[in-house]
Amino acid sequence: MKNDNGQQLSLTQALDLLKSRQGKNFKTADVNLAELERLTGITRTRLRRLKKHDFKEVPHGSAEKKHSVTVLSGYTGLIDNLLRQNGTNLEVCFEQVKDVGYKGGISNVKNYITSALFLYTHQYRESVHNLYNRFGA
Repeated sequence: MKNDNGQQLSLTQALDLLKSRQGKNFKTADVNLAELERLTGITRTRLRRLKKHDFKEVPHGSAEKKHSVTVLSGYTGLIDNLLRQNGTNLEVCFEQVKDVGYKGGISNVKNYITSALFLYTHQYRESVHNLYNRFGA
């Protein structure tokens, strides 16, 4: 079913519509997935998964997990030293780590630097402040 704009209904709108049709007898466990699919355009497989969780979107089981040992694990000390020496340029850090034998990609290094930069924010701010004073900006 399409709404006034010619677009399909959202899941909450469709559930409200079904609830208004059935009245007090409405139970989410008894929702007809075929009708809900026609109303929303969402596949029955996805609706089945949503129905299992009472029509609430839940995160994937391993969404928040991180591995303890990664490709970058052996090189974090070197990156930390470079950050301590104000070498916060991603390309410089990546080249240094690559020269030592790192086989991973630049994205891993970028993500690590982004997460570790808060450790060196005082030094980073100080270096930026000195740059601004040096060039009069």
